[in-house]
Amino acid sequence: VIPFKKSKNCKYIVTIHDILFNDFPDDFSFFYRLTKNLFFYLSAKRCDFLLTVSEYSKQKISQHYKVDGNSIFVTPNGVSEDFFENYSKKESRELIKGRHSVEKYILYISRIEPRKKQSLLLDAYLREKLWEKDFCLVFIGSNTLKSRFFNQLESLDEHASTKIKWIEQVDYACLKHFLNGAEIFVYPSKAEGFGIPPLEAAAMCTPVLCSHVTAMKDFDFFEPYTFDPDCVVEFQRKLINILNNINNIDV
Repeated sequence: VIPFKKSKNCKYIVTIHDILFNDFPDDFSFFYRLTKNLFFYLSAKRCDFLLTVSEYSKQKISQHYKVDGNSIFVTPNGVSEDFFENYSKKESRELIKGRHSVEKYILYISRIEPRKKQSLLLDAYLREKLWEKDFCLVFIGSNTLKSRFFNQLESLDEHASTKIKWIEQVDYACLKHFLNGAEIFVYPSKAEGFGIPPLEAAAMCTPVLCSHVTAMKDFDFFEPYTFDPDCVVEFQRKLINILNNINNIDV
């Protein structure tokens, strides 16, 4: 955001990542929506150059804040070059097993929020009893907005609970090992301004199952392993399909 009192000696460049709270108001508090809209709107109207990270966010900023779309520039996020280095999956899996006692795991990295739909993945894991097929399920991300996900974790039976792990935070090096060592990376979020974690997983040659709504509709290169997170049956079918075909996927 830019200050209320602008300097006359410089121009102001503002990057607004997204305004998802306007299209998904039920997933954000009233106070959050009020304050963000106030500061983002004023910044969008008063800056000299307005940037965002995707065509989806560009359209939404133009729509909600009545800004000419031609004056909004898209500067997409990029994956850091070190994700493309040649990491040993065997070494990553051994490291993760030693540090966190998980192996053969399905991975989801993102903040814990309702729109991120961790519950969708957890429901599918439990419904299919994937722990009986020796799959672990790992969630990495801080708890930022109230979600029923934690109620689910508290009600797990003892058989499933030993195979499911939530880790609030790991360091950068360990994060890369988690991405590299996963059997698959799943990204069921229903609302993103961009969505970089599935790209980081793909850069490390980990198979990805990704939502194809909001900004992620641009990720058509993940097809046929894309889905609508509001369609539970489709997601569950594609999750089982990708797990059954891990060794045949050309990443």
